[in-house]
Amino acid sequence: MKARMTLSLEQVTADYITKQAAAAGGNVSAWVERHFREQALRESVASYVEWDAANPGYAETAAEEAETAAREAGLA
Repeated sequence: MKARMTLSLEQVTADYITKQAAAAGGNVSAWVERHFREQALRESVASYVEWDAANPGYAETAAEEAETAAREAGLA
């Protein structure tokens, strides 16, 4: 679902966004949405990498538990 927003920006910022949108071949709304969705994805990946580093061995343990459960259920 789309949401409508009104922003108050410095003219130089508005000009920059407009220029970036034009260079990308789209409109301002599409550029802003894509830009911030990509930023959110980068932040999500960085958060996962940080969590993974803080939880060494988690993936291996989970895989071992899944294999054990499959064997016990007669699926492996």
